[in-house]
Amino acid sequence: MKPSKKQYNSHEVLTVRPSGLYKMVYHQWGEITSPNILIAVHGLTGNGRQFDRLAEILSPDYCILALDVIGRGQSPWATFSSEYSYEYHLNDLQAFFIELQMKGYLNKSITYVGTSMGGLLGILLASFPNSPIKRLILNDIGPEIGVSGVNDIIQASKRGPLTASNLEQYKIKYQQYYQSYGPLEKNAWDELVKYDHRINNDGNYIRKHDPKINDAFKVQATQMQSLWGPFKAIKCPIFIIRGKESKLLENNVYQQMIMQENVDGVEIEGVGHAPSLMREEELNAINNWLEKH
Repeated sequence: MKPSKKQYNSHEVLTVRPSGLYKMVYHQWGEITSPNILIAVHGLTGNGRQFDRLAEILSPDYCILALDVIGRGQSPWATFSSEYSYEYHLNDLQAFFIELQMKGYLNKSITYVGTSMGGLLGILLASFPNSPIKRLILNDIGPEIGVSGVNDIIQASKRGPLTASNLEQYKIKYQQYYQSYGPLEKNAWDELVKYDHRINNDGNYIRKHDPKINDAFKVQATQMQSLWGPFKAIKCPIFIIRGKESKLLENNVYQQMIMQENVDGVEIEGVGHAPSLMREEELNAINNWLEKH
């Protein structure tokens, strides 16, 4: 499943960090004249093209804007690892929302989809007074993060970068690394790999994101605070997708979340952290919820 070239465009928005100005890339599917805008933000080392399949099913009724947060996808890398903090990522999103406001787009119905890191940013953004977010979709993340899940990410980063001498070997390693996505079709894995690899100076295939992101996460992981306060302050409808085997969004946290009156949720069997949003079950769950809200 692939959006046609006619439906797709990419744009840039200027963001700022202590080391300078950066042009953050975001991807657009569908017509900006649509009354519905869906903003999609990926996980820690993801990219905006991971939302291609979601864009395909929603673009007839939505304009989808998916970000490549600084250091990922087509966006430039920050100079220092300290510039990958959540504070700076919130600044990136602030710059993005200011651009939307200047173009008059925030007067429309805004839905926000966030996977993992993108979801944490979404919780904060949706909790602010006068937030433009009217519906919030959280992909395998909540206001409290499982310690064992965080440790798994740190241990994986200590094993060094995912690298291979050729593309086919890289695909095999990539699929092994992300086995928590659960069973995916070959073309789904091919799509994920297409937008998440580069060739380094040694001629090896390696993941596209800045490796300094992993260094930053190791520091931030020890400083993460509960977001129950912001989560409970959110007034708009919330939909949670949880991989049933997820260690990052633990079952007890998920159960507490769905007890809140404005929260719905679904669990995906055979999946850990995080649902890839490439499978029909996951995409249909989102589409059906949006149709009801």
